[in-house]
Amino acid sequence: MKYTNWYTLRVLSGKENSIKDILPHIEGYDKCVEEVLIPNEKTVRMRGKKKIVVNKNLLPGYMFIKFKTTPPNPDFVKLVEQTKFVSSFLIDSSGKPVALNEDEFKKIVGNVEQSQKKVDRVSKGEEIVVIDGPFDNFKGVVLDVDPEKDKLRVIVKVFGRDTTLDLNLSQVERQ
Repeated sequence: MKYTNWYTLRVLSGKENSIKDILPHIEGYDKCVEEVLIPNEKTVRMRGKKKIVVNKNLLPGYMFIKFKTTPPNPDFVKLVEQTKFVSSFLIDSSGKPVALNEDEFKKIVGNVEQSQKKVDRVSKGEEIVVIDGPFDNFKGVVLDVDPEKDKLRVIVKVFGRDTTLDLNLSQVERQ
């Protein structure tokens, strides 16, 4: 069983980003830490009639730290555990932080990547149905897709004429 340099840090739920901002200010951070990961996914929520993209934490109360060395520097570990909103690292029976094995970490990262692929992408020429806005329930065909902005251009028939619409990806569904 191969171990990585990733360690699990238990923190106060909802304070993960605050702690991620605090960690670089701890003495020895640059020498000890390579990367910090908070598994999250982008979700769309309705607020009134507006759709808002929100980052949802997949594992509230947990974050992952990749150390440059295994085992991590014990003095740095103590400093991290004394940080506000931090509970502790996951430890073994001897009280030392335990590295995640490669399979565990791949499963966590895989879940994050899968959740980010959940967003149903549409492609040029595909038939769609508008599900939001003044053209609700209109059927159309995708002309152009802008994946960076999650926007697309669609042609729908209004009173027998082709009409071009610029819509958000969240306003359409595949037919």
